[in-house]
Amino acid sequence: MRSLLIGLSAITLLFSAVATSAETRRTNHYSPMSEYTASIFKAVKQYLPSESEARQGVSCKVSFRQNRSGYIQEIKVIECSDGTTSNLLIQALAKASPMPQPTRPGDFQEEVTIVYSPQQLP
Repeated sequence: MRSLLIGLSAITLLFSAVATSAETRRTNHYSPMSEYTASIFKAVKQYLPSESEARQGVSCKVSFRQNRSGYIQEIKVIECSDGTTSNLLIQALAKASPMPQPTRPGDFQEEVTIVYSPQQLP
């Protein structure tokens, strides 16, 4: 079973190779997998608190298992420094289900791990 790690932040992406597909193509680092992770990021981020509402200094690591249609079957909190934030992340995942499908079926990941860490701009 392959798994995918995505970093979510209220302000910035924490996973290095992923940007919006237009940005990725512009920097010549385009790959269908980075487009897939960006689409999952976008789907979940829309349900997370805005930058001003997010708790700063909190970090949560959550994994979810999805079926081939993108519907989330299971969500597990791996570690989180704040119970409220872990609940918000779980709710965001549930609302974002079903997850977007990859352009190439071979890029599908059954298990995805998300690290959510809201950060303040300096």
